[in-house]
Amino acid sequence: MFCSGRGSRCSSSSSIVRVTGWLVTMLAIVLAWVPFRADSIEGARNVLAGMFGLHGFVLPDDYFRYLNKLFGLGDYLVSIGLQFGSTAHFKGAPEVASLIILLFIVVVLPNTQQIMRHYHLAFETYKRDEHLKLRVFEWSPTLVWILFTACAFALAVLGLNQVSEFLYFQF
Repeated sequence: MFCSGRGSRCSSSSSIVRVTGWLVTMLAIVLAWVPFRADSIEGARNVLAGMFGLHGFVLPDDYFRYLNKLFGLGDYLVSIGLQFGSTAHFKGAPEVASLIILLFIVVVLPNTQQIMRHYHLAFETYKRDEHLKLRVFEWSPTLVWILFTACAFALAVLGLNQVSEFLYFQF
């Protein structure tokens, strides 16, 4: 049920709608990036097929050993068709941990409009942003924010020496 009408309160299903909308948007973005980064149309098809598991699903060999220690779960997974093998591009726990940390940053921490909500320089958004509970992330003209901004700027400038192809260079 969608929220409608003046002064009407949204039901708990509105949270489900928001989360579903966010997930569908992220999925659409990830899928839309593939053709722009692929070398060819065939390469894009290959990557998309891999993303949907059409080339099989392979877990790292290390997982097989760990899962076998848990009541022979590894052998059971092999018997139902799951494969374990070499996954040269998968770094394991550090890669998964960094993805979880980045997901936390994207979902939980405030965006730039929420941080700058009391400083309406160009945008009149988030006028009544009650869901921003982490006041420490609100921008204010203090020494801490100056140092943070200076460090972010320095890291951005130092990152300019890396080669990065223009996204639309193929077109």
